[in-house]
Amino acid sequence: MYLRTATLVGIALLGLAACSGGNGQSQATASPQASPTTAAAAASPAATTAATAPAAAAVATPTPTPNPTASVHYTDIAGIYAESAIKQEAQLGVFGNATSGKFNPYGTLPRADYVRWLVIANNTYFRTQPDKQIRLAEANSDQSFVDVPKSNPDFKYIQGMVNSGFVIGIDKKHFAPSRPLTREEMVAILMSRDANSSPLPNAGPPSTWNYSSGGGTLSVDFTDRDKVSKPYWGAFQLNNGWGNSLALQEIKRIYGNTKIFYPQKTVTRGDAAVALQVIDQKNAGSLLGM
Repeated sequence: MYLRTATLVGIALLGLAACSGGNGQSQATASPQASPTTAAAAASPAATTAATAPAAAAVATPTPTPNPTASVHYTDIAGIYAESAIKQEAQLGVFGNATSGKFNPYGTLPRADYVRWLVIANNTYFRTQPDKQIRLAEANSDQSFVDVPKSNPDFKYIQGMVNSGFVIGIDKKHFAPSRPLTREEMVAILMSRDANSSPLPNAGPPSTWNYSSGGGTLSVDFTDRDKVSKPYWGAFQLNNGWGNSLALQEIKRIYGNTKIFYPQKTVTRGDAAVALQVIDQKNAGSLLGM
């Protein structure tokens, strides 16, 4: 049973107030964050040697230090639904040490960025509870994904989650770090964390996603639930402790009282900030005294 105290109220009635940016309406999108391409090197012995040299091991960079007194001055978040989540998490160092300039809230989010944010947020919220922290991978850790080598700066976060038993890859050998995160992937990775390293439940097809609640039945009744990819069905079977789908609870917290999920739609940076504002029984605002 995994409770999220801040979000249990009203789930059985499916009546959370609608929030902006997530009801399937078209959103302004910025260009995805992509790794810059490198110009081809000149054909010379030196260039050939550099091109064939083995990649250097990843340099361990410290996790950003939370700074609750930091002022956040992103210029493109005023008035949007995710504004408070972005500001709170920025103060806590979830996005790194930058707290000004553009946040790009409607831009897509690479899968590696989401896992990095999740690990930093989790370890910040539970900094006084070592048993709930996700240990970062160290230099001697095995490499689980062929596309996340030790030279990848996010290796310590991605491999750290794998080492802790969380299921986050697109398959057993691939993570696809640069690919934009989708809604069903965001939910599945978050539910994997909420299952506390236990495997997600086996699940039947979406037509069976019904839950008992207070003598009645609550159905995960998105009009497009049949479009959820089979590998993510188990994420919707995780119980919130009251006989309801924890995934449904989280989706409504992020996107409001919506009847459609758009499982393959890409997640925006603002969506992810709202999703990570609350983890388990901790939330960013409470750490800041809000």
